[in-house]
Amino acid sequence: MAETLAARGFDTLISPVIEIFPQHVMIPDKPYQAVLLTSANAVNALLASNLPDAIPIYCVGDAALARLDIGRYSNLQSAAGDVMNLIGLVRRELHAENGPILYLSAAVISRDIALDLGRDGFRADRYVVYNAKPVSALDEKVASALRLGAIDGVLLSSTRSARLFLEMVSRSNLTSVTSRLTAFCISGTAAKAANQVDWAKVVVAKQPTQESLLETLPDS
Repeated sequence: MAETLAARGFDTLISPVIEIFPQHVMIPDKPYQAVLLTSANAVNALLASNLPDAIPIYCVGDAALARLDIGRYSNLQSAAGDVMNLIGLVRRELHAENGPILYLSAAVISRDIALDLGRDGFRADRYVVYNAKPVSALDEKVASALRLGAIDGVLLSSTRSARLFLEMVSRSNLTSVTSRLTAFCISGTAAKAANQVDWAKVVVAKQPTQESLLETLPDS
């Protein structure tokens, strides 16, 4: 995203709030009827598997879809960043009697898709393929820029990212600086998490996608 922002003329600073740790698991060669991906961070596990190229793959957002578009899979669908849309797609297009579904996820999840689909008779085998652990502190350059008033806005690309950003800001004794910043939030739930503090302005993307989030930004 930083490259996209730079191409649009924005000066950017990056402060990761989550660090990704891949979990090496063996995906079994079962006759899965489809694969569910709730993050682009699960893509590498899929690419390392021996699943057939033609297997339908349902991605919660466009980030995972974009990584798979350049790979070997072609039967792809995106739920436009909404996990409930993903569940709805599965319910409409798949049938429980056609076999199990492979669900590749993080260790910590906001919603258990396997449980939701299980109520409809589906069997979804969940495999944890990565762990997203919180970073302990803000990047030093970002913390310094916040203190100096050199940052105008913050992009919050998930609900968890919003919560973790506020926790790190609090640990750095910088909570008061948010009152002069604009929070650009990818979804209403991210905005709700961000609104635990005062902001100069909170802007919510029309759709929970990276593209829609970028559209919330003013002209550079």
